[in-house]
Amino acid sequence: MKARLQLRFSDLKILDTVDYSLEPDNVDFPSGMKFLQKSSKGRKELAITIKFKESEARKIETLISTLDEILSHVYSSTRTIEKAEAV
Repeated sequence: MKARLQLRFSDLKILDTVDYSLEPDNVDFPSGMKFLQKSSKGRKELAITIKFKESEARKIETLISTLDEILSHVYSSTRTIEKAEAV
């Protein structure tokens, strides 16, 4: 089982900040899960891929929870940047 998030940003600064802010969370994944995060500056895109071994594919709830957590962090990062720039 595999899921891929492709997030596009209008600004390289925001892309870099979100990419950097997610890195500390890229540890201690459940057994059988692999996580890959890659940014493309040319396309202003952050790609996140999560894979489960076939034997762990029944853990759809874990995958959904992980995706939800990632999106929450992205949202928090972008909102923080917006508020800081407004000051």
